[in-house]
Amino acid sequence: MVKNLFVLLPAPFAAAAGHSIDPVELALGFIFFSLVPAGIYAWNDVFDAERDRSHPRKKFRPVASGEITSRTAIAVGVILVAVGVGGLFVVGGGRSGSLAAAYVSVTLFYSVRGKHIPFVDVALLTLGFLIRILVGCRLIDAVPSNWLLICGSTVALFLALGKRRSDLALGIGTEHRPSLARYSLRGLDRAMAVTLVGALVAYTLYTRKSAIFLPGREIAGVPFVALGLFLYLRRTRREGETRSPVDIVLYSPEIPLTLLGYALATAWGLGAGP
Repeated sequence: MVKNLFVLLPAPFAAAAGHSIDPVELALGFIFFSLVPAGIYAWNDVFDAERDRSHPRKKFRPVASGEITSRTAIAVGVILVAVGVGGLFVVGGGRSGSLAAAYVSVTLFYSVRGKHIPFVDVALLTLGFLIRILVGCRLIDAVPSNWLLICGSTVALFLALGKRRSDLALGIGTEHRPSLARYSLRGLDRAMAVTLVGALVAYTLYTRKSAIFLPGREIAGVPFVALGLFLYLRRTRREGETRSPVDIVLYSPEIPLTLLGYALATAWGLGAGP
């Protein structure tokens, strides 16, 4: 899943700072962690089956549509979560496994109760992204910098607000998502704009103050960050846009191309290019 790429986010910056990274351990850790949210999604389908049947897209989910039984989905979820958390304990040690267990607790609370509480739902979504970054740091045995956490959390908040906006734009009723009664498109648009500026300023300051970038190449990735954030904001605010944030990233060709440009520019800024 696209969201799990946040696990890999610390790796290039840690490598540029001189940390020795075991690519096999990182890859295995990424795979094991990816099993955890997959298992929780299976449980979430069971929790939301009744509500999903009134949702224009979610009604096609396996449990809501009747393709599989609730008992099967719960069993699959248990297996995926157990293998994922257990694998992280083996590959990444106790801290990685503990973070994965914390992720399970946070997302389960979100699925059962938190997503129905205004503003708490967005905070929990943001925390889920932040835990992914922390897992990535543990897998490469790097201490997360304050700048990484600030940049990561502001971008995560921006994406979480976009998710709520897509729910509103889709016309989901409060019977399906009670927390939406406290949100408005105008308020979410303003919050996303403020968060976008905060994320861009934080990342720009990070590149200027960090010693891992080569002189004269520090801000090479900043234009791509700005472009990606503005494209995402534009997509979410486009009239008739009802896709989820993940679908917007996957199926809007300019955004993946911008991410590729950012990756290449950042690699060059870190000294990986000529």
